[in-house]
Amino acid sequence: MKSNIFSSVLCVFAWMALPALTAHSQTATVIDRLSGFDEARIAAVAGWSDKPDDESLGREAAKLLYQVNRLARSGTINSSPAASAETIGSLLSIRGEVSGIVRWSLPKDLRNVLEFPEIYRVEVAVKTEARKVVVMTSVLPAAWLKPGANASVQETSATGVLVRPASDGQAAVIACPSLAWLVSSTTDPNDSSAAFPADWSMLGSLGFDVSLFDGVRARDRQSLRLEDSAAFYPLLRIAASLDEASSKAIEPRRLPPADLLQRSADLVGHYVQMDLQTVRLTRITVTEDVTKEQLGSDHYWQIDALGDLGNVVIRIESKEQTNSDSNKDNGAIFENRYPVSIAVRNLPPFLLAAIEKATGEDADVTDVAMFSTQIRINAVFFRLWSYDSDFMAQHGGGKQFGPLLIASRIEDIEPARGEAAAVSYVGWYVAAFALLFIAVATIAGLLSSRRDAAAKRRNRSIG
Repeated sequence: MKSNIFSSVLCVFAWMALPALTAHSQTATVIDRLSGFDEARIAAVAGWSDKPDDESLGREAAKLLYQVNRLARSGTINSSPAASAETIGSLLSIRGEVSGIVRWSLPKDLRNVLEFPEIYRVEVAVKTEARKVVVMTSVLPAAWLKPGANASVQETSATGVLVRPASDGQAAVIACPSLAWLVSSTTDPNDSSAAFPADWSMLGSLGFDVSLFDGVRARDRQSLRLEDSAAFYPLLRIAASLDEASSKAIEPRRLPPADLLQRSADLVGHYVQMDLQTVRLTRITVTEDVTKEQLGSDHYWQIDALGDLGNVVIRIESKEQTNSDSNKDNGAIFENRYPVSIAVRNLPPFLLAAIEKATGEDADVTDVAMFSTQIRINAVFFRLWSYDSDFMAQHGGGKQFGPLLIASRIEDIEPARGEAAAVSYVGWYVAAFALLFIAVATIAGLLSSRRDAAAKRRNRSIG
C-alpha cells in the first residue's frame, strides 16, 4: 500500500499545540527564552505603549515582538502551565473587545531584519474584569487594516508576555504574536453595509480565530504546511462540536466539488454540503499530549473520496507543459469524478461498521480501510491542497490539487441493497481508478527539515 502524503502531513501536524483561549496568567516567567532581554529591558518596552511615536521605544518594542513571535513558533506560549500571579515575563491570556488601534511603521533597517513592516498598539476592553489591557503585536487580521476599516468592538483573544502589570492609573501591557478575531456578528468591519459570511460568524461564536483564514487563503493550491495546523486543529475540534452546538449552527450551503475547484479562495471557511463516494479511510494517530487534550481524542480520520463533477471538465497543466503549441495538449484531464479529502474527528457508527466489515478488524485497531459507499457530508471547506499522484505522473508530472474539508456530520446515502447491486460494479471500478488520483509520496521528512532550517534562520541575533 502506497503511503498517503496527506496522512503524513497531518501526522506532522500532531506535534503542534492549539492556541489557548483561557483568561489567566501562565507560567512564572519566560524571560530566559527571550534572547537578549532581561526583566528591566522588558519593563522599559512598556514605555512605547504610552508614547507610540517614540522611535527608540518603538525599535525596542519591535525587537521584543520578534522574540515573542519566535517563542510562539516553538509552541511555548500555547502550552505553558498556569500560575497564580502576574509578573513581568509571565504569560497572560485575555479575551475582550478592541477599543482602539495605533500603528507604527518600522525603519527600513529593522524591517529587513525582523521580517515584519509594522507594529501595533491595541486597546482591549476585558469585560469580565472591567479593565483595559494594552496589547503590542506585529500581526493583526488583514480586514482590520484595510482602508476605511473599523476594528472597534470586534471580539478578540490573545496570549502574550506580560510587559507591565496593571497598577493605579496604568493598564497592563502584553506583547503578543497575534490577536485572534472571534467574529460574533454579521457586520464586516470593512463595510458596515456589507453582510459578513454567516459561516465565519458561526465559527467565531464557537471560539475560532477567523483571522487564520488569511494565511489559509494565501496557501491555497500549495502543499500542506505546518503553518496550516494553527487553523486545522481548531476547526477539527469545532466541527466535531457543531451538532452539539446546534443553536449556533447554520444550514450548510449545498455545493458541488467543481465550485470549490473554481472559487476556492472565496469559499475558504464556508460551511457546505456535498455527496461523495468513499475510496479509502485512514486513521491518524495523535501523539502530542497538548494536542490530544485540545482535540479531545488521540486520533482522527481522513477520508479519501470522489465527488461528481457534472458537466465540468478540469484540466491541470503538467510539469513539462510550456506555452508552445507542440505541448498544448499535455496535462491531466478530469471528467465525471474528482478526488476530495475529508478530515473528521469521529466517524459515525455506519462507517465504523463498514470498516470492520471490510477489514475483519475492529475499527479501533485499523489504520487503513478501503471500501466504496455513498455519503453526504456537512463540512467546513479548508482550502485546496496540492500533492503528487500517479495520475499526474502519467501525464507529464507536476502537482495535483484537490479540496480539503473538515466534516461536522456524515450521513449514509448508500442505496438500498437491491439498488446497490446495479451500481456496485461501477462504484468499485471508479474507486479503484481513484487510487491513481490519491497522493503517493510522503513529505513528513521534508517538512521537518524545513522547520529545522527555519528555526536556525530565526534564532539569529538582532541586538
